[in-house]
Amino acid sequence: MNRSGHLVCVCALGAAVGLFLVAASAPRAAAAPVINVFKSDDMDVDPLLEFLTGRYSEGFTGDPFGIGNGAHAASWDGANLGAQWELAGPLVLATPTIIDNRVGGTGDVIALRNFDVSAATLVLKSGGPWTGAGDGDYTVDLDFYTQQITAHYESGTMIFAHSTESFTGDVQTFANYRLAGMANGALVGQGAPLPANFPSWIPGSATTGSWGEVGLIEFQITPEPASLALIGTGLGALVLARRRRR
Repeated sequence: MNRSGHLVCVCALGAAVGLFLVAASAPRAAAAPVINVFKSDDMDVDPLLEFLTGRYSEGFTGDPFGIGNGAHAASWDGANLGAQWELAGPLVLATPTIIDNRVGGTGDVIALRNFDVSAATLVLKSGGPWTGAGDGDYTVDLDFYTQQITAHYESGTMIFAHSTESFTGDVQTFANYRLAGMANGALVGQGAPLPANFPSWIPGSATTGSWGEVGLIEFQITPEPASLALIGTGLGALVLARRRRR
């Protein structure tokens, strides 16, 4: 397929998950993050576990599917970007795998992409459901980020396009705490200039790109097995101590 004519506008949650990169002075949380599954507020779950949906951009380095294109996404509350979470820095690692299932110009075209996450972070901001009272921001160092883009065509015309992103990483400062996440992006537009109130293009040298909405997001925070074992040991000791007091 001609990637310059098809799917060129379907590039990411930022390709997937604000306007500002994390500052070194951002407040750090004093306690470990809350262990739970948190979901965006378009998924209608327990309000205490909900967080904001968002917006994304992807800066093009040349080819809309070019190596080095960057993802940037952030929460959006209708007035502010990045007040609750921000994902920045995944870069397209290689030319995508394209699967064209169209027959007579009708059907789906799927693109599978992997990202370099060596400089990528996801910041969960203070005040979100993952923090306790008084805790600061949590920064997650991503170690995996992949994306599937699906574009649907009718008689050769693209009707809609969306993407699904999956990612994992370690929570800075709190050893053995892991985050696994997924999100869905829906294309809004591409080209230049980038509209107001969408995350800035990454890399910063990009002068054109795509942008869209992010929803159906899930963040699952868990301790790794070693931490779980320690938690289990602690609970066992507590139970034993109570039995002895009885």
